[in-house]
Amino acid sequence: MSRREQKEAARKKKAPKKKSWIKRILLVITFLVMLAVIVVGAVLVKIIIDAPKLTAEDFKTPLSSQIYNEDEELIGTIFEEENRTQVKIEDVPDEVIDALVSIEDKRFYDHPGVDYKRITSAAIKNIKHGWGVEGGSTITQQVIKRSVLTSEKTLTRKVQEAWLALNMEREYSKDDILEMYLNNVYFGNGAYGINTAAKSYFDKDITDLDLSQTALLVGLPNAPSADNPFKDPERAENRRNQVLNAMVANHVITEDEADKAKE
Repeated sequence: MSRREQKEAARKKKAPKKKSWIKRILLVITFLVMLAVIVVGAVLVKIIIDAPKLTAEDFKTPLSSQIYNEDEELIGTIFEEENRTQVKIEDVPDEVIDALVSIEDKRFYDHPGVDYKRITSAAIKNIKHGWGVEGGSTITQQVIKRSVLTSEKTLTRKVQEAWLALNMEREYSKDDILEMYLNNVYFGNGAYGINTAAKSYFDKDITDLDLSQTALLVGLPNAPSADNPFKDPERAENRRNQVLNAMVANHVITEDEADKAKE
């Protein structure tokens, strides 16, 4: 046998050993991946099991008592902790709902309580630009956070929030959820609920707001103290414009309508 043939024979003898090591490595990797999936799954199941059960009482909000004189004119409001007057969803102008959905949750009517597309998009942006750049919570999740859970930024809270949001959408209509949000959320300056906010900021009923005022109010819950128009008019104006731009992007108003509102 020539030297070349001897080398070829030796190479063929070594090949099976090399393939054997590759198989072992792949098996180990596969085992570790499966183990990680099982562990993560078990953690998620435990978090879901520990989530609170939804009840109708969770979504009841304390209302203020209003005092009228003999001419049926409002002369005072009494409340313990939160100044809030309730509004029915059928009394909320379409413009208010369009503004809210455009800026907070543009696929509100299409998702089951959790917007998986938005979560993916938010995750990518947070990885690129830093944590907290964009959130992925839907309006339904925000109602859950404010009514049932807390605002702490933990994995447990986020998982339970998503799980409860899915359950909530099976029990309540989209209109019910919008009504809960609009009556529950804080608009700054001691005003809870959009009806109270309309009176507090503009001394108007919600049905009398113009587009500019609507956009300003709808933008406040994101950061009610920072965007307070009484303390920082410029920042409040910028936030209002973000809402108007979102409405244009969502095709519920035109560019011309947005420009007039900005003026």
